[in-house]
Amino acid sequence: MSPPADIPTITPTDEPSSRPDSDVPRLADLIVRAGRIYAMDERRATFRSLAVRDGRIVAVSEKSDGLDALASSGTSVLNDSELTVLPAFFDVHEHLLDSARNLGGVRLEDARSIPALVALISERARRTPDREWVQTSNGWNESNLAERRLPTAEELDEATSTHPVLAPRGGHVSVTNTLGLKQLGITSATPDPPGGTIGRLGDGTPNGVLEGSAAQKIKALVPPPPLQESVQDLADACRIYAALGVGSVREALLLADAGRCTSRPGSRDGCRSAACRCCWLTRAGRRSSGWRSSTGCAFGAGSEMTGCACGG
Repeated sequence: MSPPADIPTITPTDEPSSRPDSDVPRLADLIVRAGRIYAMDERRATFRSLAVRDGRIVAVSEKSDGLDALASSGTSVLNDSELTVLPAFFDVHEHLLDSARNLGGVRLEDARSIPALVALISERARRTPDREWVQTSNGWNESNLAERRLPTAEELDEATSTHPVLAPRGGHVSVTNTLGLKQLGITSATPDPPGGTIGRLGDGTPNGVLEGSAAQKIKALVPPPPLQESVQDLADACRIYAALGVGSVREALLLADAGRCTSRPGSRDGCRSAACRCCWLTRAGRRSSGWRSSTGCAFGAGSEMTGCACGG
């Protein structure tokens, strides 16, 4: 069965090179001998070995030993007849930019109780200048806490009363402390905004839990991190995704400030610039699009995205 057009098939040779190893060109950094390697092309080709150089597949073979001629002293060999190799996955609804932002926030996913959650926020607050926002990651969930509920503003006040706190839970709920409520201008007399809910105690006092549009309003108060930090976080998130087998994503939510990072041209911190297809859906349902240069994502060049694409 033929390989994809851009990947050569190597025929093994029984004649080893007579040249000193130092004179042998580096043809492969890694050779994988597997039980089955799926190309997932139109022909559904399968192979038994592949070779990698500089992070790219450079050759495949239908034979387990078919690429041995590419090996030199610096080549690593993974030999596992039970191994199945698949192309990286393309996640068609993913929040990569959120994942990148989470890397800079307080990691609440590790908390198993509200006191533990408060302690994590408190530790970050001690390293943050007064009056600056303390923001957490958004991947945590109250079902993982012993109390099985969201914390309150009063409880977050125990972490800090000199910093406003934004603790988003997912994309539609946020929790803040008393100072955060003050900066948002929320009091007992504040009505629920259209499309949102302000959580309240029995006496009507806001309890710090904001849902829907109320959660989005407080997010808008938090200034974005420095551009360099955003670029580095996006680069780190891309490496994490790639290591877990996700090679391309369709970004589900592109906010206005995200273009600072995803549309920044040139190479930065080891991240390749990429051609990316960016599309926006307007409220009227019209779509505009254009090619842009993006940095920070080590994924397939020209990957088409709704919202914004990541490529490499």
